[in-house]
Amino acid sequence: MDREDHIINIDLVSESVLTAEEKNVFNTLYTEVRNPVAHGLTYRLYEPMLGRKSAHIYEVDTNYGVVYEKASVLRIEHIFDLISTKN
Repeated sequence: MDREDHIINIDLVSESVLTAEEKNVFNTLYTEVRNPVAHGLTYRLYEPMLGRKSAHIYEVDTNYGVVYEKASVLRIEHIFDLISTKN
């Protein structure tokens, strides 16, 4: 985590890759969205999205991308259905 903070807060901002405002937006997204989702919802979504229980806790951590992809596709399809039926 220290290395990540260093890269974002020092390297990227000091090299003008990110502005201070963009860094703050990134930090907010990371702490308010990414962390709660990654550490809370993954375990709740694993079985409903993949149709099976995990064999062990590390399986959930290593397959979170598949879980989020499937959940995202389902949400996007739902939104599309709502939009396309309201003419």
